[in-house]
Amino acid sequence: MRFRSIVGALFFVIFLNACSSAPKKIPQSPFEKMKLPTVDVNESVGFTSRGCLLGGEKIEDEGTGYTRVRLNRNRGYGNKNLIELLHKFGLFSAEKLNRKVIFSDLSLPRGGPFSSDHASHQTGLDVDVWYDTLTAQEKLSVDDKETRVVTDLGLSPKELKRENWNEALHPALLKWLSQANEVERVFVGAVIKRELCEKFRGEGWLTKIRIWYGHTDHFHVRLHCPAASGECEKPKQVLPVSADINAKGLSDEVTGCDNQLSWWFTDEALVKKSEPPTGASEKGWEFSKYPPRCQNLLKELELLGEVRRD
Repeated sequence: MRFRSIVGALFFVIFLNACSSAPKKIPQSPFEKMKLPTVDVNESVGFTSRGCLLGGEKIEDEGTGYTRVRLNRNRGYGNKNLIELLHKFGLFSAEKLNRKVIFSDLSLPRGGPFSSDHASHQTGLDVDVWYDTLTAQEKLSVDDKETRVVTDLGLSPKELKRENWNEALHPALLKWLSQANEVERVFVGAVIKRELCEKFRGEGWLTKIRIWYGHTDHFHVRLHCPAASGECEKPKQVLPVSADINAKGLSDEVTGCDNQLSWWFTDEALVKKSEPPTGASEKGWEFSKYPPRCQNLLKELELLGEVRRD
């Protein structure tokens, strides 16, 4: 009897510890309740992790050389520059690679923060692309688009899963995007950047390939602020971008293939601290640091009772 009491108490302690270490649930973002874009000139406002999208354009669910997944999230909107680029990217994939690329999250109809998955994607200038591709003839069902499991290229944080890496296809996709003038950077996992550095050392397009956590099952493309978006905030440059993305013979320091790459394989780098989107907390959302035009979207929809502004 005493033994059962001890065991029961032990399980209770374990349960309490699990509860206290569980991630805090963030309430739904007010921007997720805005189901349609604004009737405005297409414009990206603010910073990618603290902004919104006006006059957002929706990309079609199917197009030449591409398909979209996770449609129920309603994250298929973007700046017109992004939509145009994705159409060109699909065309390249179809004509040059005979493949169909897979797009998942762009932005919400009016941009702003998601309550899950990303802190960025708020201004219509970001898109996630799977490393998985389809044959030109392959078509996903409605269920497949929501439930298909994405392939991870990382065997571990320090090792590439060779059987999932395509030595011709994956570099071709990343190189095409990096050489597009509209693209500011492309986020990949550290093991993928290392692979590219080994095979394409010194090439200018590598300057746009940046490392960030959680990017071994998809890569994240971010565009420059469009000239027509006067209130779009440019991201801070972490690495110098080569003036000539077609250059060869650049130093490892310029392409990010030096100790900047090595750091990502240290114990310090492997400890990632999860941070909620700007303005998010268990208690709700506050948007006092957002651009005024983004705050006005909340006023228009009379959502002030659901957000804190100070």
